[in-house]
Amino acid sequence: MVEMLVVVTAISLIVGATGVCLQGAYRADRRTREELSRQAALHRLAVQFRSDAHRAQAARLLAPAGQQPAGLAFAQPDGKSIEYRWQEERLERRVLDGQNRLHSDSFAVSRVRAVEWRLSAGRTVLATVVIRSASEGADAGAGKWEWHIDAAVGLR
Repeated sequence: MVEMLVVVTAISLIVGATGVCLQGAYRADRRTREELSRQAALHRLAVQFRSDAHRAQAARLLAPAGQQPAGLAFAQPDGKSIEYRWQEERLERRVLDGQNRLHSDSFAVSRVRAVEWRLSAGRTVLATVVIRSASEGADAGAGKWEWHIDAAVGLR
């Protein structure tokens, strides 16, 4: 009877340890998948943003008077404009012909604290979007990141 109790106790300890290990592995897998998804979305955004900027004739910040820029717009040679704006955990790209929306794209990026839009004038106009991560949880320092996308306007 005592031997049976020892065997059952040992098996329960092994099963408990296995459960803890599996939970940790699942959590690491989820974080890895989120990170890969975020990086893929940011890479697709960077390619599209640079392409739009290079084809543009001009760029302007989308900002209400006296406030931080809410986005960036590129004037295209065909008279259309392309706007980039941050909308609740995703960056939205809109192709407009006047006031008519012709097309929309979304780039889902989770855990973002701030998105900053910049235009720097000089010999070449440089459009920049800076995306910063949110600080969450006990390991906030380990998961912090910042992504800069720079593009020269009008390179064609």
